[in-house]
Amino acid sequence: MPAARGLFLAVLLLAISPLAVASEILGRKPDYLPHVVGSIPNEEAIAQRIWAPGLDQGYVPQGLAVAGTHLFVTGYRGDDKSPGASCRVFRIDARTGKETGSFDLPPECGHSGGVVDIGQGLIVVADTQYLWRIDAEKAFAGGRAQAALRGTVKLGGELRGSFLSFDGLDLWIGTYTVRKDADKAKIHRLKVAVFDEFDGRSIDEAQVQETLPAPPLGQGMAFQGKDAIWIASSSSMIGWLHRLDRASGRVLARYDTVIGIEGIAFDDTGRLWAVSEAGAKKYLLWKTHFPLVFAIDVSKLQ
Repeated sequence: MPAARGLFLAVLLLAISPLAVASEILGRKPDYLPHVVGSIPNEEAIAQRIWAPGLDQGYVPQGLAVAGTHLFVTGYRGDDKSPGASCRVFRIDARTGKETGSFDLPPECGHSGGVVDIGQGLIVVADTQYLWRIDAEKAFAGGRAQAALRGTVKLGGELRGSFLSFDGLDLWIGTYTVRKDADKAKIHRLKVAVFDEFDGRSIDEAQVQETLPAPPLGQGMAFQGKDAIWIASSSSMIGWLHRLDRASGRVLARYDTVIGIEGIAFDDTGRLWAVSEAGAKKYLLWKTHFPLVFAIDVSKLQ
């Protein structure tokens, strides 16, 4: 009887623990990292976890997009010793965590900070100085973006593609800034037709449709309906999720999350998907190892 009661209590504690879900991480566990290291703030809000793709090959996850039951994750190669292209787009089945395809981005790509699905089989990928519109299926089938490119725009002036979002009508790009340069942190709205009007050319502030202030350390951006913008900000020491007023860019709320949080995107159910670079090979000295794609129930954030 005491043994049975002890077993019951152990099962009960596991069931109610916020780490109960953490026992199962979908996808392929990287060989170099045996397990996740370190608890994270608001872990109880995480609804699903998947190992980020490309970790064993040295890729550092950056951008994230949701396309139906698939997730797109961009990454750049964190060192010159690992095989593969400098930047790559991976496709993951969100239900199983299984990688279902990948393709290499153009050789001039160095960071691949953002990716969005704009419909009709097209995705857009942002690099610091470039935007690429890509036929996704053709790229995944061929393993390279070049033959699948449907437009290239170079970013000039103060425009940077540190991260990228899509509000259903237009593209938004944002610039990563350190905290001391917080006044320079901006997000800019661009017409999705920018590829048709400026293919192969450069754009600057003159082509921007709207500009809003943003928090510093910006790494990812997502729209929640018509009234709210979410910005992920991070460094090796902090991770924040900001909820902004859509009209003014004013910060309405801020929540702590994992360090190294990067791209974010909402799915059709209202869950916020995110990816963290903490624990990628390049960042093994960080205090937390959490190189995961994960879904957040934003109603549980505190």
